[in-house]
Order: sequence, then C-alpha cells, then structure tokens
Amino acid sequence: MYKRQDEETHRIAPINLFTRDSHLYLLAYCLEGPTGMEERVGGFVDYRVDYIVKGSVVVSPKVLPPSLPKRPTWTIRYELGPEVARKGRVAHWFSDTQIEYRPDGSALVSATVHNLWQTRQILLRYLDSCLVLEPPELVTLMREAAQKLSQKYAI
Repeated sequence: MYKRQDEETHRIAPINLFTRDSHLYLLAYCLEGPTGMEERVGGFVDYRVDYIVKGSVVVSPKVLPPSLPKRPTWTIRYELGPEVARKGRVAHWFSDTQIEYRPDGSALVSATVHNLWQTRQILLRYLDSCLVLEPPELVTLMREAAQKLSQKYAI
C-alpha cells in the first residue's frame, strides 16, 4: 500500500521497477484505489515512484493470491512517413517490433504493447509523420489527441 503526494491511498501488488523518459516507475496490479479512480482497480498501473510519499509504503501482512491475472496486450500497427523512416533506423519502442521498410522510404511497424495511453504518448513524438492503423482503441486515442491539439492551435 502507498500514498501519492496528493494523499491518495492505493493497495497494490508490485510487479517490477522500470525507467521511462528518465523517470522510475513501479508496475503494479491495483487491488484497491481511491474514490474516483475505480477504473484502475483490477488493472495494471504504472506508478511514478517520485510521486509516492516517502515513508508511506506499508507491507501488508495479508497474503496476495498466488497469481495475478494476465496483463492485457494489444498488437499495434502504424505507418511512419519517409521523413522519419528513410534512413532505415526506426526506433524499436515496443516489444516484438517488426518493421517493413518500403521503397518510398516509409515504414510499416507492428509491435506488442501493454499500455495504450503510454503508446499514444510515444507515437505522438512523430507528430504528423505517423498514422496509427490499429487497434481501433489506439486510433481513437490518437484522433482525440489530434482534435484537442487542433482546437488549441486554431486561429
């Protein structure tokens, strides 16, 4: 169990630590969360370690189930334009990345991911040089981000 700096209490089953974008994260299965965050309960969450209040982590004497549910995965496919793929050095951001370089300099990328929100964040780095083809949930996340950006920059 731990408390975030805004005093939220979560009961979690920790899985592993990892770094992403110069931050340390704790991947955990959320067993119980605060009101308003019910969508996280029963799912895998990346908790940023520097958001955890120092001294608030408590190891529960309660024994967890012997195994957690399988972490969900999605197969993603996206196209990268020649302006980023032309030199044949596309980044392998995700597990099981496969890249098909095309004669026009573009690339078709497929991979396996566990977190669609984080995947969206990574693919937004490519801006208009990236077109997400699947899964539909990721296409929707990208479309919503594009619409919000368009509204912010509307003249």
